[in-house]
Amino acid sequence: MALKVSISLPGDTVITFEASDPEVFREVMGLALKELPGYLIQMQMAGAPATSRDSPGEVAEKNKDASPGPSGTGGTGGYQGNGAISSDTSEEGGATHLQQAQRGEGEESFARFCGSVSPLGDMRRVVVAAEGARRFLDTEAVSERELGHLFDLAGWSRPTDFLQVIRNASRSKFRWLERVRGSPGYYMVTEIGRKKVLEPRDK
Repeated sequence: MALKVSISLPGDTVITFEASDPEVFREVMGLALKELPGYLIQMQMAGAPATSRDSPGEVAEKNKDASPGPSGTGGTGGYQGNGAISSDTSEEGGATHLQQAQRGEGEESFARFCGSVSPLGDMRRVVVAAEGARRFLDTEAVSERELGHLFDLAGWSRPTDFLQVIRNASRSKFRWLERVRGSPGYYMVTEIGRKKVLEPRDK
């Protein structure tokens, strides 16, 4: 179930925050509530008439600094499908854009990796997705929740039951995956899994 909040601003500007992950939603809303009041004050200052203390050049400079960001977001931030947050007027905007770009590059590398291996069968695909996430997305372990997004990035059809596929791959007969201690529901690729599924491709 997606969580969604829309905020209407002066000038017919609407900011919409939407996320299916409650943790991501809280993070986005926290950033918005922190940055939005300052932005609204900037808007009011930009719309105020020049006073005897402000020269025309200074007023123009204020209006320039308080102008909304691209796509009508007002530079306060917006939720992207991959969980990244864009920010144009905050001091952290540059770092956020860099992180978003790096994540985009990582997802492209992940998709290429999965395509180059081209595994057959859901168990092999789960192993490849988990290993690709470790190599390119800084994700050491995955659960059925992350695997849904990873399969979408790879362009693979999702299995009917991710949990059952994970359990099968972790059985003693295969031991391609192993549980992560202290993190229920999370698994990581074993050396056996890498040798069985990935070594032919890596050679």
